[in-house]
Parts: sequence; C-alpha cells; structure tokens
Amino acid sequence: MNCLSVQLPMIQPDIKLNCPVYHLETTTSTNQLLKDWMPLCDTAVYADFQTAGRGQGDHLWTCAQKQGLLMSLLYYPQNDITAELLLKISAITVCRCVNRYLQNHPDSAVIKKPNDILINGHKLGGILLENFFHGHKLTASIIGIGINLHQQEFSAHNFSRSPISFKQLGISIHTEDLLFAVLKEFYEIISWDAQKIEEIYSAKAF
Repeated sequence: MNCLSVQLPMIQPDIKLNCPVYHLETTTSTNQLLKDWMPLCDTAVYADFQTAGRGQGDHLWTCAQKQGLLMSLLYYPQNDITAELLLKISAITVCRCVNRYLQNHPDSAVIKKPNDILINGHKLGGILLENFFHGHKLTASIIGIGINLHQQEFSAHNFSRSPISFKQLGISIHTEDLLFAVLKEFYEIISWDAQKIEEIYSAKAF
C-alpha cells in the first residue's frame, strides 16, 4: 500500500513539511489508523475526534470534538536509533513546542517520565509510541501525541493526574498551527546527535 492509496483528505500547508498530512473528522485512534494502514513513507494524520483514544498502559485518552490536538506520525528511521531515544526526541519536541506558546508561563512545560507533558504539575499532553522491529533494529514507529487545547471540562477518571488545557491558561491556539510546529520541530531534533538530545532531555525531565 503506498502513501496515497487511502482516500483521506490531504492537508496543503503553507510551509514545507517532511511528510504528507491527512485529516479525519472521526477515527478510532490515529495510532490505530496508521497501524492498520502502514503507508510506505513517513505520514502524519490528525483527527477532530477519537472514539477509542489510548494513553500509556491501560489509560484512555479522551477529548471532546475539536478540543485538542490528536495526531500520530508514522516515522521510518533513516539511521540506527533506539526506541528509548526516539521517545525522548518526541517528548522534547512536544515540550519545546508547548513552551513557545506559553507567553505568561515561559519555559514552564516539563516532561514527566516517560511520556507526559506537565505545566505546574497538571497534565497538558501525552505521547504514546508503538514500535516495530526487525530483530533488535527499530524499523518504524507510530508516535501518537495528544495535547489539550480548548477543553475546560475533563472526565477525571481518564487521567492519571489533574489535566489542564491551553484554554485554561488563557491561550488560544489553532490546531493545525500546533500540528505543523510539532512536525517541523521533530524533524529538526531527529537530526541532532544523541548526546545533545540526552542533555536537553535530562534538563527538562523528572
């Protein structure tokens, strides 16, 4: 199955990205969609709503319609990289993008190991990686990212810690702007050397 064989609306951004981006109104989960599809090149999808969004372990990731960034990136490593390092890259990516929007809370987003993005102890977002191997070599990864944008009410039982959204911080963000920022940031950081990634991760994670 090639990259364009599934009939999904492709987004045409004004900026150059490293992969095609597809949009859905509703899906079970963006990770599951890419897992079932498995196009042959890097591909990103995002949805307005997920009927079966997942977090780490047995946790759910729920978000009302058009109230958050619900995205996944299928990434095929060009060089040898470990799943652990790729998770760190993904967490740094989201953390740095979030911090750029926090005008009144500069640099306050941090990484709660292994995959949560927190602001003042409240969960703004999370990351879920599903990895594929050939032997011990990582051959592909689906990087799922959820970020609370406009929500003001949450189902408390679906979160391991108290959630927060950009809206509750008084910040308005367009979903696609954040999506494109995340993709650009990821492909920049993926080119960094491992030592730099480890140093930045250590400074932002606890």
